Amino acid sequence: MEYQHFQALIKDALSDGVIFYYPGGGSSKVQQVLVYKVGYTRSKSTIYLSIPDMFSTFTEFSGSSITSNDLKRFMPEVYDSKALPAGNSCNCAFFFMVINSIGLAGNINGKGVRGNPFGIILK
Repeated sequence: MEYQHFQALIKDALSDGVIFYYPGGGSSKVQQVLVYKVGYTRSKSTIYLSIPDMFSTFTEFSGSSITSNDLKRFMPEVYDSKALPAGNSCNCAFFFMVINSIGLAGNINGKGVRGNPFGIILK
């Protein structure tokens, strides 16, 4: 898949105000979809996830079953709050929700906790 197609899928599927409800509880609300990033609110914090980073992640793991732990190992500066430089662990579940919403993955499984991380199968 080409980047421009991936980017168009995201822009077509997401709009300001879309709410994603996570299987383990909690939610995120899309605040804005910009040219190169998506802003979303988790609790009271606004977090941004780069569309190029999502594309790189999708390309790396396409056709695989992955968990949030795989994302943290692959790109800790994006997906791991404990990394140096730090990313944001909330980006894992948000990435899964975005990829599911654009039809490039099945449903999310897991609870998003230690021993039962979120997981997904990418197309």
